[in-house]
Amino acid sequence: MATRGVLLCRSMPLFLLVLFVYSAVGYSADFSTAGLRGENAYKFKDYKRAREYFDIACKGGHAKSCFKLGNMFNYGEGATRDEMRARVRQAKKAGTFNLSFVANDLTRDYVRARDFFDRACKGGYTEGCYYLAEKLSNGEGGPKNKERAGALYKLSVI
Repeated sequence: MATRGVLLCRSMPLFLLVLFVYSAVGYSADFSTAGLRGENAYKFKDYKRAREYFDIACKGGHAKSCFKLGNMFNYGEGATRDEMRARVRQAKKAGTFNLSFVANDLTRDYVRARDFFDRACKGGYTEGCYYLAEKLSNGEGGPKNKERAGALYKLSVI
């Protein structure tokens, strides 16, 4: 009877490893589904839910979802009230807060948009490379880098 318990204890790590691998393989197929759910939510202007789904899919390596999420940050779609308040505080500290800021830049987050365009480009989504090149050449969301922008324009060829 005691040998049976020892056998179960010794095979438990192997069982857990097999269970983990099996669940990870099954879960990876859900990232494209999350991207599709994000697109549906976006079509119905449910930007909060679309951001959640695109974020899940992007973290799973779905490049198109990274691009879509980058576009949402680029155009300020789905920005939460807390994010907008934080951007106002940052602008006031920097001394750049004025009415044009409220009209144009309150909901936009070029830093995060640039990051997601970079992820999309690295994932093989060429439209993400084009938008990243735009951000790099204009210096939006970080320093200008004309050399890298030129290489990305050539890579994207839209």
